[in-house]
Amino acid sequence: MKQLSTILLIMGLFSLTGLFGQNKTTEEKEKIDLNKPVENPDLKKAFGTFNSNKSETNLQLVLSGLKKANFIVLFQADEVKTTEDQNGNTVIDKGSVIKFINCFDKENKPFLPLFTDWQEVDLWYKQRDASIQSFIMTTFETFEWVSNDKTYNGVVINPGSTGWTMSKEQVTYFLTDFKPKTSR
Repeated sequence: MKQLSTILLIMGLFSLTGLFGQNKTTEEKEKIDLNKPVENPDLKKAFGTFNSNKSETNLQLVLSGLKKANFIVLFQADEVKTTEDQNGNTVIDKGSVIKFINCFDKENKPFLPLFTDWQEVDLWYKQRDASIQSFIMTTFETFEWVSNDKTYNGVVINPGSTGWTMSKEQVTYFLTDFKPKTSR
């Protein structure tokens, strides 16, 4: 699916509550250390190993890497207004428009591109400018979003290189099989 390099933008207003897990208690959230660069070397290695030798063992390496991964999700921030709260956190203001950057398959069906690191972003998005921003999200956050969103037909991880594509059905199966259970 190398044709997924076409970049188009969608515009959508939505409530951020619940989209990225904000409706969970702190104990339930997976913590992402924003002071560390986003890197997923085990997952990238697993993709290469599986692509060289498609076996059940190598697929398990990919699944193991996915369970631990944090991804970069890109959006265009030209209509995003932010303020800083009393704790120094950046807050997206009400009325902002977040335009997620998507990729499309041969049938022009939208997929959410996910990136394992900034090198992968640069392989795909050659001329990045200051209006391109990102969220850092876990596999489970991104997969839950795509599974529940009517827009997306799945995800493509690293569309500029390995292009690991998962349909919405595969994403949903992954969540069913591997999403940690939380007690409420």
